[in-house]
Amino acid sequence: MTVRSQPLNPDLSIIVVNWNTRDLLAQCLEAVAHDVETLEGATVETIVVDNASADDSVAMVRERFPWVRVVENESNLGFARANNQAIILAGGDSLLLLNSDAILLPGSLTGLLNCIDEAGHVGAVGPTLLNADRTFQASYSRFPSVTSCFVQLLGLARRIYGPYFPSASPQDLAGLQPADWIGGACFMIRRSAIEDVGLLDENMFMYAEEMDWCYRLGRAGWQVGYCPDVAVVHLGGASSGVVRPWVLARQWKSQLRFMRKHHGMAEALLIRAGVGVLGVTRTLFFASLALLWPGQRDLLLATSRANLNMALLRTNI
Repeated sequence: MTVRSQPLNPDLSIIVVNWNTRDLLAQCLEAVAHDVETLEGATVETIVVDNASADDSVAMVRERFPWVRVVENESNLGFARANNQAIILAGGDSLLLLNSDAILLPGSLTGLLNCIDEAGHVGAVGPTLLNADRTFQASYSRFPSVTSCFVQLLGLARRIYGPYFPSASPQDLAGLQPADWIGGACFMIRRSAIEDVGLLDENMFMYAEEMDWCYRLGRAGWQVGYCPDVAVVHLGGASSGVVRPWVLARQWKSQLRFMRKHHGMAEALLIRAGVGVLGVTRTLFFASLALLWPGQRDLLLATSRANLNMALLRTNI
């Protein structure tokens, strides 16, 4: 298959941030190439930002996908800062932030572009995310509150809010649907919206960046939309799973920053206290289970460490 060279003034810029996911990145870019070929009347550029991968990701991209523009970082700058690098370099009127473990299905780009062009006040849109077996994974979500944060900390969120929390459950919908926020695995946004609200918050190293962006879009008068007729496969957690003991801490650090920015110090401190108490309690609980259940010792100790990291996290709220 032949793919055109990068256009000087593209209609769409596709941005992929990578960290040690070489094989998944190759699948992602293959799918991008195939879907770009089906676009009519739209030009596309693709930018990969590599966060100091140690798995020859950059060499693979340059060898197999020479039409892709590569930004090679010397250290892992995180999701937000790496995407911001590419956003500044990109020339598209619309930009698609795409995870390296996301695979566009035929017509995904056309569907998302049609959604974002449906009305001038639509600033960002996202598709339905599917698991590898094409079952429903996620779509859109509501913004967190103190109540939902504590329900989540207690491990009751999926019992109370549904099995797909924090996503809404699958519904039989058609056409553009309003949403509080959409996931960053596949996130299309207008350049004019970015110019209005600014770049991603780089103080959120990973997690909650897209939530914060959507909140700022809404406050500025832009609509965030979910496109139920568009589907993208998201293999999920391929990079972050490498550092599993730190995942919970990073999730809550970003969520606490979100609550501080948009709900105030009092609510953020209340949730921080809950994170500390529940983190210590869970640390001791899973450590005790590891002593009683030697067959699951490694998994239980890893879970205990993850909760300890969460309890001791440092945050600038």
